[in-house]
Amino acid sequence: MLISSYEGVLKKYKSDGFIVDKVNFHNDLIAIKKYIESNRDFLLMTKNKPNYLLNVTEKYKIPYNYISFYDGLVTLDDEGSLLNEEKIFLSDAKKIIDSIKYLKLEGFVKCYNKDGLTTLDDVENFVLIEILLMDLRNITQELKGIDIGYTINSRGIRLHKKISKDKIIDKIKILTYSKDITMISDNSSDIGLLLKYDGYCIKNGIIDKNNIENIKTVPNIKTLIKNIK
Repeated sequence: MLISSYEGVLKKYKSDGFIVDKVNFHNDLIAIKKYIESNRDFLLMTKNKPNYLLNVTEKYKIPYNYISFYDGLVTLDDEGSLLNEEKIFLSDAKKIIDSIKYLKLEGFVKCYNKDGLTTLDDVENFVLIEILLMDLRNITQELKGIDIGYTINSRGIRLHKKISKDKIIDKIKILTYSKDITMISDNSSDIGLLLKYDGYCIKNGIIDKNNIENIKTVPNIKTLIKNIK
């Protein structure tokens, strides 16, 4: 199976947010299509929500066998059927919502299920909770007793089931009967994954500039697919 992040690989980083180098992008899509037609699986991943990437794949006709959202917390097949879902445990989700209500932070919270944005009442289906705050001291104090995974960024904190991305990929590997994993990414958070699997990054991209040993570089997916035996 070939796993590719969307951001940084197919969608190159640029301040205006648009895909650049349309010729290479088009050639990448042709290569992916031929890869799939040779009876091999292609998984496209994003840290974003379902509607975002589904709209992109439809607009640009990006082929895939499987597609993952929220950094792998939800994975669908090419027919839209659910392959894997990492929901926050109900007991933990209830504690988080209780803490949010206690601190009166409802207006700063976005909750997501496998389909996208949902309400605070949909507590049994949460896969991701975003708390959009600059000052996180009170909420992080409240969350100390809850066994939950989280990432902090410039916008606030993202809460999810305590499971690593490589464990999710290993589950997907089993579910799809894949023998080997090749992965390409230009997200610095994926460096550990690229070292664990047969990993590649984009030449002159974010990871390449860090000069990480044992991570191979390619200019694009088309070149990578040519090298996969």
